Amino acid sequence: MMAVKKTGIKLHTAVDVLGFPYAMFITTANISDIQGAILMFGNDGHYTGKFETLLCDGGYTGEDFAKAVFELTGATVQVAKRSELY
Repeated sequence: MMAVKKTGIKLHTAVDVLGFPYAMFITTANISDIQGAILMFGNDGHYTGKFETLLCDGGYTGEDFAKAVFELTGATVQVAKRSELY
């Protein structure tokens, strides 16, 4: 008998301004949201030049994330803070 370590999965999803799915990427659950998004947009360069701005929630803050997205897609990152939405 073989012991199998069970791990979960995480679905990383990007939607357009109307909420329609734009991109999806599945990783193991131990991958952070930021790492998953970078992997999703770095996936074979398919998203390069397809959009100008990436609007994210507060979980995607940081210079490193914005820089990685810009290098992979040419898009800028805008973080919507919860306090600014109300």
